Amino acid sequence: LERTIQRYGVEIDQVKYYSPVLRKWIGAKSLSDNRKARKFIFARDPRDISQIYFLDPDTNTFAPVPYLNNTRPAISIWELNASIKELKNQPHSEINEEMIFQGIQRMRALEQEAIEKTRLAKQQRSTEKRKRRMSERREHWKGVHAPATNNLSVTDTSNQDDDDIEPFSDIQLES
Repeated sequence: LERTIQRYGVEIDQVKYYSPVLRKWIGAKSLSDNRKARKFIFARDPRDISQIYFLDPDTNTFAPVPYLNNTRPAISIWELNASIKELKNQPHSEINEEMIFQGIQRMRALEQEAIEKTRLAKQQRSTEKRKRRMSERREHWKGVHAPATNNLSVTDTSNQDDDDIEPFSDIQLES
């Protein structure tokens, strides 16, 4: 990205950045036309725009430049664009850095709420599933371990003689 450097630093997508590295280049004039401000090259990581990288023309190296307001959370370019899009859809809302970060805070709160609702729903489903399984097991074991209800009579074997018992004839003992 090419941007000019102002007294407050650099502004990219309504977000301001500043570092002492930029101080030397504040208000610098273009090399080709002294009436225009000089534009410098900046780069950023789309996954974390909490700092940008300034290509210093003297050293030809990139220097990190953090948010002007360092209390802001690190965000991605996608979160920034979603917040700006939401602000554009709202009537009578002005797009500025404060409103952007309030929108991101609302989006993150909504995300946390959804995560919590999902966690509670999963927990409730597993509890219901566990209760249903336990109920099915109780029903199964009632049928398996139910007392026998057949009308078999038990005969009294105390009067039988032990002499009536015949030994097995097909068993062979080995010596």
